[in-house]
Amino acid sequence: MAGNLLQIGTSGLQAYQRALNTTGHNIANVNTPGYSRQEAVFTTAQEQRIANYYQGSGVLVDDIRRFASQFVINQLRQDTSTHSQLSSFDLNIRQLDSLLADETTGLNVGLDKFFNALQAASENPTSIPARQLVLTEASGLASRFTTVQSTMESQNRAINQEIEALVEQVNSLASGIAELNRQIVTQKGSGGDPNDLLDKRDELLRQLSEIVSVQVVEQDDSTLNVFIGKGQSLVVGVSANGLSTLPAKTESGGVNIVLQGTEQVLDNQITGGMLGGLLDYRDNILQPAFNNLGLVALAVGKTVNDQQRMGLDLSSSFGGELFNDVNERQATLDRVTASPNNTPPVDRVISISIDDVQDLKATNYTVEFINNSTFTIRRDSDNSIALQASLSGLFPETVEVDGMRITFESGSFQQGDEFFLEPTRNAASEFAVEMEDPRELAFAAAIRTQSTTTNQGTGSISQGDVFQVYDTETGNFLPAFATDGQLTPPLIIRFTTPTTYDVLDNSDPSNPKQLDPPIRNQLFVPGSPKDVFTLDSGQTIATSQARGTGDVGLVSAPVTVALPAIPNPVNGYSAQTITVTNRDPDTGIVTTSTVNTLANASAQEIANQLNQVSGVSANAFNQVEITNIIGGSGTAIELSINGESLTNAALGTVPVPDVDPLKNEAYIQVLADRINNNGNLTNQGVYAVVSETPGAPPVPTLKVYATTGVDLDVQMTADAADSFVVSNGQTGAALSTQTLTGSGPANATAVTIGGSLDVTMDDGVSFRTTPFVSSIFGDTSSFGFAKSSFKGFQVTLQGRPEANDTFTIDFNENGTSDNRNGFKMANLATQKTILGGTASYAEGYGQLVEFIGVNASQSRIDLDASDALLSQTVSLRNSESGVNMDEEAANLIRFQQAYNASAQVINVAREIFDTLLNAF
Repeated sequence: MAGNLLQIGTSGLQAYQRALNTTGHNIANVNTPGYSRQEAVFTTAQEQRIANYYQGSGVLVDDIRRFASQFVINQLRQDTSTHSQLSSFDLNIRQLDSLLADETTGLNVGLDKFFNALQAASENPTSIPARQLVLTEASGLASRFTTVQSTMESQNRAINQEIEALVEQVNSLASGIAELNRQIVTQKGSGGDPNDLLDKRDELLRQLSEIVSVQVVEQDDSTLNVFIGKGQSLVVGVSANGLSTLPAKTESGGVNIVLQGTEQVLDNQITGGMLGGLLDYRDNILQPAFNNLGLVALAVGKTVNDQQRMGLDLSSSFGGELFNDVNERQATLDRVTASPNNTPPVDRVISISIDDVQDLKATNYTVEFINNSTFTIRRDSDNSIALQASLSGLFPETVEVDGMRITFESGSFQQGDEFFLEPTRNAASEFAVEMEDPRELAFAAAIRTQSTTTNQGTGSISQGDVFQVYDTETGNFLPAFATDGQLTPPLIIRFTTPTTYDVLDNSDPSNPKQLDPPIRNQLFVPGSPKDVFTLDSGQTIATSQARGTGDVGLVSAPVTVALPAIPNPVNGYSAQTITVTNRDPDTGIVTTSTVNTLANASAQEIANQLNQVSGVSANAFNQVEITNIIGGSGTAIELSINGESLTNAALGTVPVPDVDPLKNEAYIQVLADRINNNGNLTNQGVYAVVSETPGAPPVPTLKVYATTGVDLDVQMTADAADSFVVSNGQTGAALSTQTLTGSGPANATAVTIGGSLDVTMDDGVSFRTTPFVSSIFGDTSSFGFAKSSFKGFQVTLQGRPEANDTFTIDFNENGTSDNRNGFKMANLATQKTILGGTASYAEGYGQLVEFIGVNASQSRIDLDASDALLSQTVSLRNSESGVNMDEEAANLIRFQQAYNASAQVINVAREIFDTLLNAF
């Protein structure tokens, strides 16, 4: 009996000692991170059979239980990861938001000051102090660009350094978890759970989740496998796989996270934790911010420079660069980075020039070669294909996409090659002021216009608008501005009728000549504004005036027939096939159209056919000059045009032509009046004027025009001594003159004057004729027969001019008080110059600030919500697993009392045993 009681007392003493130890362990680890409260689990010892009953044999500690809910642990890990990601993201985006929105560092104030200074200086263009202020504010704007860019670069470097440090922490934690897996497996083999090791492992996993989101899978042997990203293993059993960092493919890309021993980039797969927050901010906020800031910098620099170069400075010279040239050679090369994995040799050269900031996008691009010639250009922002094309191998080759001109200059491009394009990324850091002398600011426009004082009508001409001075392909001056201090050639606009005009070369004001290519027979609607020149820099004009071979002469040989037969009008033009090719400048798609003309078709008929073709505008007209009229017989010459008699006695008396051509002006004037009063001829667009053919002395001349391009059939009946000369009035290769001589009153002598054509073709449009040579356009086998009509400036006609009214266009020499170009530069502040023509500079920058601000605000909201959620999860974990000091103090007392009682049981057993010994 005493022995059994002793055993019971001893078991209680041992059990409550373990319970006291567990309680003490809890108290000692009350502040240990990740510690889970433990509890001694009591169970009765194996009872003993005595006679016909069972006698209890005391108590045992069956287990030391760990209070930990796996669900809560997983939730805490997940909430910790989310909170860490949002906290890291929020910390960085708030710094950027403060930088961009602050008046002392942001761009809006700098933009306002610069353009306000331009406005003020333009109002007083001769003021040197006002001009100097423009340069001062330009320097201030440049300083703001570089300051913002520099601060963002510093943040970018800090983020990349932090990523590298966090990767090292991940590796350290992964190794610790693998080691704890090993220890847990070892101790599990001895029975029971190693509670403290389990807590340590869970704490390392929680710390790991602060850095990166993890997925945890428990194995049968109680080890935990840890995965990140899209299933990349970080810990498998007792082995750890590390991460490492590699430099990104572009210097501005910072570092990429990869699995150790591989080049598998995990940046886009890693989420959660501080790493996820930093990568999300760097790749989705900071890098786009660089591109958007650079877009604004490029837009300001290029558009202001372009406008500056169109104007004249105080020395009447075209303006130079105000800001640095965005297409400076090194800058065009620095925008392209070749992949280090490209196949040797490293000999490829690609450059990027910025052509149109309006079409420019704030994104990077990737060029991928599908084979040795075919490549795609993919936008990184949305992974869309911007262009797919092929190289011919004849370098340099150029493609245009999104406002950029990408030039493949040289090299052995091969399948698998990659190139990374960053057109806007570093533009803000390169933004600088080039100009030092305020007198070089080009506030004056390059051209000036004037109405002739002798004009009879109420027509007017605008001051003129210059929109291009340099060839975008070569960088050279356009032909109109190629001669320093001159407009080449100076121009005069002459109204041939109140509704038609020609633009002529006015180099010799006493004898203006047709341009090459000509701009003539242009229609004008009185009272409506009419732009004179094209805005299409690729527009060309093919004209029949400049042909060399082919249908020789626009004036057919005279034909004599016996009356009353009527000569059959034949202009001598051959039948031809005109093939029009149209290459879309945007898509590169080529379409063809075919026009078949009949033999002896009039210029009007050919023009009507060509006008049905997209991208083609044909202008037909005709002209005949009748001069050297000799009426030696003393009998009136009977004359008709297009079957309309001009000498019919029923219309009134016609002066008898004199044998001296100089004395026939009155006769010619009557003919002109009858032409202009003939309704049938007017309906055909035929009118006449009397002028003088230059000579010594000048000869009176009847000039007959057909604005519609109909053939002009001239027929005469006269004595053999009567004659006159008919010409087409043109000069150069197309000059054609015939002399009509009378054949008696019973015969008619006739000649047909074929019209001329000016065919205007849009950018990308060209045509050929079959046969090549026998054509009213001459030899069309080469492209040289069509010439550019682009001038680079524009004037607008208005009002109601009269025939012979003229307007001149010339170089704006000594225009120091002119401020037209200065105001254009100032007005750039409000023009929609970027983002597809939807935003000004300030609005583009404002969209960047708004983008950052909205994301910063949302980040704060998300972080506050995450903070509350994490606090709830921590509280839940503490309520289940945390050490409660009051509870543990009560357990101390309770277990101490039980321990003392068990000791007392042992005392009683000892006394009984002593009594038994004494009895024997």
